[in-house]
Amino acid sequence: MRVIYYGTMLLLAGCSSLHSREKVEESNAAIRAAELAGAHHVPPAEYHLHQAKEANEYAKEQMSMGDRKGAESTLDRSEADADLAVVLTREEESREAKRKAAEQLNQLKRGKE
Repeated sequence: MRVIYYGTMLLLAGCSSLHSREKVEESNAAIRAAELAGAHHVPPAEYHLHQAKEANEYAKEQMSMGDRKGAESTLDRSEADADLAVVLTREEESREAKRKAAEQLNQLKRGKE
């Protein structure tokens, strides 16, 4: 009976570790997406990208100290910050495109007068 108990405990620990590694990968992927979106060019997005990277590193420290639940929570925050950086970057790109389109429209209107 003890063998089954210990085997079950090892299996559960392994599943928890796998879940944590998946969280790290999800956070890393979100950070890469923010970098590729150009978050470092948009100050508010750059701030959230920085926060995401710091949270990601802190979560790794938490995992090494055995605090898996804390690490998973920190990784969720990291991923959310990285996702926000992507949204802020895209929002700024949209504003810039709108500004350029309005400028071109004004130039066309001036040319017809």
